[in-house]
Amino acid sequence: MRILHINTSDNGGAGKAVVRLMNGLLKNQLENDLLVLYKYQNHPHIHRFVPNTSSTFKRLKFSLKYRLLQYKQKRALSGKNHNLEIFSFPESLYDIQQHPLFHQADIIHLHWVAGFLDYPSFFKKIKKPVVWTLHDSNPFIGGFHYQSFEEKEEFLPLTDLVKSQKRKGLAGFENLHIVTLSRWLYEASSKSSLFAKYKHALIPNGLDTDLFKPYPKKESRELLGLPQDKKIILFAAESIENEMKGLSFLLEALQKLKNQDFMLATLGTGALTSLGFPYKALGFIDDPQKVAKVYSAADIFVIPALEDNLPNTALESIACGTPVVGFNDGGIPDMIRPGENGLLAEPKNCDDLAEKIHRMLNDETLVNTMGVKAREIALNEYDASIQAHSYIKLYEQILATT
Repeated sequence: MRILHINTSDNGGAGKAVVRLMNGLLKNQLENDLLVLYKYQNHPHIHRFVPNTSSTFKRLKFSLKYRLLQYKQKRALSGKNHNLEIFSFPESLYDIQQHPLFHQADIIHLHWVAGFLDYPSFFKKIKKPVVWTLHDSNPFIGGFHYQSFEEKEEFLPLTDLVKSQKRKGLAGFENLHIVTLSRWLYEASSKSSLFAKYKHALIPNGLDTDLFKPYPKKESRELLGLPQDKKIILFAAESIENEMKGLSFLLEALQKLKNQDFMLATLGTGALTSLGFPYKALGFIDDPQKVAKVYSAADIFVIPALEDNLPNTALESIACGTPVVGFNDGGIPDMIRPGENGLLAEPKNCDDLAEKIHRMLNDETLVNTMGVKAREIALNEYDASIQAHSYIKLYEQILATT
């Protein structure tokens, strides 16, 4: 059995999750590779897709088609305010099926494929079974990646058009198996007009719990230049400026707690100024072991995200034994059990978020107990081997009935 994963990039949240899955499957002696459009990692099983432009004529033809498609898509978005979110069209110029690894695979496993997968040609030609792991809502809605953006009135005609294109592309293809990472997305996808007819499975992401583990707090803080005598509140996102990650809610909540002795630390690109309380930007850190030490250095991790599927950051935090405060929204409640490994606040309620943070800052015994339980939950439910075995079972079931 051989699996080919398809993802637009080997970077970012979805990219990291796919690479973790690939490595977990390799440890279980399952041959699998990852095909990406944008390659950043040096890994023998990650391959960059290069369009067939071997001749001058083919290069010119591809360039012209690419420019025309870009113009068409930009024109469709012209005059519309979509600054808060990306909008992905279901068309691309990439024929994934021309790649040699595609022909060698028994199952094609799609992941986050915006800008890479061409719905019209892909599902029309493919004869192999397809697994599609949903890292956000985009595959079963219109062009946005968050369901709430679908309600923007100015985008309704374009949203309907994109859904129609997706529906037409999927028409007639039955051998599609949907996997969601969270109960929240399972429910949304299984009830959607595009994916309701397909079989669904729930398989959470996993991670290497031998790498993401608790490290000594004192040494971790020394490494990162964080004070030993303050409570450290951690916020992490690939870009802390991504509004859906909820930093604005956290900052508003922390303004209500300025009399508390804490420091805010952020992990990810971007920095803040003039907060009125101690703050340190740790920036983007690529080394996963050092990232684990960031979580270990913190007393609590706060993730006030909205519509987040099963965020890697919360998973990494509990694996490192750091309890989490988050919104009761999206896939966060799948991981965070109130009173056990963290606390949940009402979505967008900064007063409630502040109260939950205050409780954690002032109850060291509770935080320590939650940290132990957080690590236990990560080991028992989110270790990479558990995820790998779940997918192997799914792959075997699919091939047995195909």
